[in-house]
Amino acid sequence: MLQTGSPAGQIGAPGMSAHAAGEHALEGLSASPAAELTPPGIRTTTVEPGAARTDFRANWASRLSSSAALTDCLPVHEAPARSAGAVGGPAGDPARMAQALVVLADMPSPPLRLPLGGDALTGIGNARSGQLEEPRRFVTLRISTDHTKAI
Repeated sequence: MLQTGSPAGQIGAPGMSAHAAGEHALEGLSASPAAELTPPGIRTTTVEPGAARTDFRANWASRLSSSAALTDCLPVHEAPARSAGAVGGPAGDPARMAQALVVLADMPSPPLRLPLGGDALTGIGNARSGQLEEPRRFVTLRISTDHTKAI
């Protein structure tokens, strides 16, 4: 079973709260059924394509009205438009991503998640590193919540 998510399921970005919330939900919805379906031989993969050279971002950004944003929130509100207009455009090739899906569908043991494109892997890797580093900085506080053993 192939599902399409995005790196937003593992990372957040300014101006993309609603999208990230939906993608985070898909991540959670995919992990448990994948474990449940493995014993009967059903494999599940959530494909997380990075930015691709399509009109998606530009179309999305064109629907955002700057007049609807609070002045203090304008930089966040305009983040998707800045992303859509990045110099050189996204690195991802939609045709190559589609080809990767064909290869993935034929794998006997596909991965649970498959980021497509270097930007997807880099973004997810950076987010995961930060998610692990933050609790490590607060180890004393974190451990202080454990029960102590009676002597």
